[in-house]
Amino acid sequence: MESWILWNMIGLYPMTGQPVFLVGSPWFADLTIDLGDGKKLEITSTGGDSSDEAYQVQSLKVNGEDWDKAWVSWDDVFANGGTMEFVLGTDAADWATGPAPPSPATEAE
Repeated sequence: MESWILWNMIGLYPMTGQPVFLVGSPWFADLTIDLGDGKKLEITSTGGDSSDEAYQVQSLKVNGEDWDKAWVSWDDVFANGGTMEFVLGTDAADWATGPAPPSPATEAE
């Protein structure tokens, strides 16, 4: 259970057996994860006037680019480090309009 709460606080949820992480909302305004070899993942969140109610993702940038998927891959943010910039708010937003995460069940042919 300890790892679940840590991932939840980071704003990511690892998909078992896949190099994919579902995107949630981070609990911290700034968070840096040291990945070793000089690499790091920097996560920032703004918006919502610091309200505890502002946990809905309004927008996300990954490595400086607008992101429309509710997931990231290992290669996107962990393999070489990266950044995730969240804007949070109190109301749900339609930011995640991109493709669904890959699934072994739908990719098998």
